[in-house]
Amino acid sequence: MEPTSLVGVFDTVEIVREVVNGQRKVSQSQAESLAKFFNDHYSELSLTALDFGQ
Repeated sequence: MEPTSLVGVFDTVEIVREVVNGQRKVSQSQAESLAKFFNDHYSELSLTALDFGQ
């Protein structure tokens, strides 16, 4: 997966990279958006915001 795939969740590629590299925490709304993104793209998953630390 390319960082650009998550720009819809984090707004910029730079923020995506900071999150991936552990330099920035994920907010509640971002965690919810991440769960939705992965659940929509990978039907075998059933993630929630809790899976992303929120």
